[in-house]
Amino acid sequence: MAAFLLMGLGNPGPAYHLTRHNAGFCVLDNFAASHEVIKHKTASNYSYTKHLVNGAVFYCVKPLTYMNLSGNILNDIKKKTGLDTENLVVICDNLDLPLGRLRLKQGGGSAGQKGLQNIIERVGTANFARLYVGIGRPQPPFTVVDYVLGRFPPVEEEIFLAGCAGAAHFLAQLNGTNFAEVQAKINAG
Repeated sequence: MAAFLLMGLGNPGPAYHLTRHNAGFCVLDNFAASHEVIKHKTASNYSYTKHLVNGAVFYCVKPLTYMNLSGNILNDIKKKTGLDTENLVVICDNLDLPLGRLRLKQGGGSAGQKGLQNIIERVGTANFARLYVGIGRPQPPFTVVDYVLGRFPPVEEEIFLAGCAGAAHFLAQLNGTNFAEVQAKINAG
């Protein structure tokens, strides 16, 4: 049976809910809302839910370490789930994609995303899948930090939420043999 470790990046707590930097958490919230939770666990530095969807097992993991230390939980999660980086899909925001646009790719750099960079450093490889949710670039007078930690205007929030829902929908279609097919669907949008 195929198994996936979906790791959504974000910052814990209500102050960061629905901020641009919490795209990974938003996708996992959509995934959990659409699929029965068969197990839930919260530890001091992460929480996860386990789902069985279309014959595949999905562990949806949220690091509670804050964005820049996201990789610190991976050894613990790998022990709990028995999965390694070949089963990992990291979900995070991306400044270089238009708002709500999705991009799935295997391997590559961090694209300046510090949580993703920490994961690469902690696991010692960049050879894992990542699903980017576009948040667009800030316009002056916003700095990148203020922008990614800021909330959306209502019209933009609607686009962002639609992107997160779409990402969750596509991830549920993974079955262990069709990564390229799901990647083509996501990247075509």
